[in-house]
Amino acid sequence: MSKLEKVLDQAEEDLKNAELRGLAGKLTNPVFDNILAPATSLAANTLPKVVDVLPIPFLDEASSGALNLGFGAVKFGYSIFPLRAEDDLGKESQDLHKGELEEQVSFYQKSRPVLSSATTLIGGAINVTIDLLRLPFSGDLREWAEATKQFVGYLAYSGVGSELTDAFLSPGSVSAMKILADVQGEKDNNGKESRRIRTAMDSWPVELQPGGEEAWKLIMEDAVLYGKYSTIAYGIKMIQSSEFLNVNGHPLSYAGIGSASERRRKQKMAKYVDIEPDDIIDLTKPGGDIDIIGYVLAIHRAKSTIVLAFRGTFTVSGFKTDAAAYSAPFCDGVAHSGIAERTLKIWDHLQDQIVQLLKDNPGFELVITGHSLGAGVASLLTLKLKHERILATMDASLANVNVRCFAYACPPVYLAGAESELPMAEIMKSVYAFLHETDVVPFCSVDSLRRVAATISAVNDMTNPVEGLLMATGRRDVPSEIVDKINEIEESDLPYAPGSEKLAIPTSYIVWVRRDGDEKDRNEQPVFNAMFCRPCTQDGLDGTNDLTIRVDKDMISEHMMPEYELALRSIKGQLDGDVKCYIFPSSEE
Repeated sequence: MSKLEKVLDQAEEDLKNAELRGLAGKLTNPVFDNILAPATSLAANTLPKVVDVLPIPFLDEASSGALNLGFGAVKFGYSIFPLRAEDDLGKESQDLHKGELEEQVSFYQKSRPVLSSATTLIGGAINVTIDLLRLPFSGDLREWAEATKQFVGYLAYSGVGSELTDAFLSPGSVSAMKILADVQGEKDNNGKESRRIRTAMDSWPVELQPGGEEAWKLIMEDAVLYGKYSTIAYGIKMIQSSEFLNVNGHPLSYAGIGSASERRRKQKMAKYVDIEPDDIIDLTKPGGDIDIIGYVLAIHRAKSTIVLAFRGTFTVSGFKTDAAAYSAPFCDGVAHSGIAERTLKIWDHLQDQIVQLLKDNPGFELVITGHSLGAGVASLLTLKLKHERILATMDASLANVNVRCFAYACPPVYLAGAESELPMAEIMKSVYAFLHETDVVPFCSVDSLRRVAATISAVNDMTNPVEGLLMATGRRDVPSEIVDKINEIEESDLPYAPGSEKLAIPTSYIVWVRRDGDEKDRNEQPVFNAMFCRPCTQDGLDGTNDLTIRVDKDMISEHMMPEYELALRSIKGQLDGDVKCYIFPSSEE
């Protein structure tokens, strides 16, 4: 290793641990972690190679000496800076001014949904920016071009592209979307015609019998815990978003503490899930990667569990994966092409590390969790590990390792082949899926997009631009024939198009949670109830993959992971208090 490489490697390590607190930290810590550290890493990979090929005597010594002098001056200044963050997170909390601390505690004890959503958006914007900035230097540009070519090619040869274009680019598309939203909303709020009741089971799922409520209580306890892991997979901004919603009933960290360096990120993540920082084994940096989905790998010793948590779409790379929604072969069936590809690549990246952790911790189970795109990867990876008995193949001592999945806001990602339905159904019993309110993602498939497009086209054919606008603005009632046509398209199958199979969430049942009217708990938080819903058609009864996308003003905000945490904690709290919080179709919503 050259002298220049040593200096740059040390600088990169120093930047990982550099951190200021207070207002100075708010301004500088993201710069340290998101700009300077990646830039230094890039320099460490490129500058020594440039120096090697330049025919200049003593260039390595001169350049390393100059940089070392500059870095040394910066380190000296940092060491005497009065707002430098404490090494110990607890001590730093105690050192905050008492009045400031009390003010912050009071701030967090109130649920602030607007700030929660804003914080999530800021975190996403930061990651998207990093993703775009690193794209020209990461070697991903060629892969992006190839992925785009495949996507456009699919739209062209399948005919799906023309369906979507004809509908969404038509002059009356906006009015038709509003008419669709109004018809769907009225139907969904109409008791037994609601989407949730249409797909609901009329008794406890077989997997929860004979224990019923007691068995479900244990699952919900785990669902709350692993939901927190799905939150930390996004990074610090999502943790702060959860705190603004007062998800945990009390603050777990304070705004006055900086939190951008890798060391401090581990501390805050560990605190959020109640483990030691050293038990966070690996995590991805901010930003995106076209191959490797963002993740956190940790050991939860209190539960004897190795936890692998994937983050959802928080980068441009994630959007690329989501868009490749056409089907591809996977585990004796078909799966969402983009998410299946991410699944294979992340396992190649992590398999040796996970196998070693399981060998070092005999008797531990493996829990794979995630939200949104991350839930899709988590569920497909669970299917693959169990279907192909991968752990046993890699090491015989791992043959009996229990593998479970907790999937929050999982998109439709899998459909078993006819000959593999029974064995795959058995595997799906290890996947626990959760759906919140009108979240749009669990219904986002090529099939459902085609249904929305078909509905828009039908409404356009049955109205003229003036009539459509009057109906959309509520100045004219929507005729019954249009309502019937919208319902007909939602409830019938479309002509087959390649790659547009009715993918489903790969689980035995979905826990679909909704607010229980305007009821509030003692902390003034909304109270939720739950139904157990079919993920696909069973015995002629609809499953969630038979439903199209519901166009609703809250379909994005109700997708956010902190909202899921809030709902799941409500369910768990009611179960702990022996309150019945589940509904079967015989009850009216």
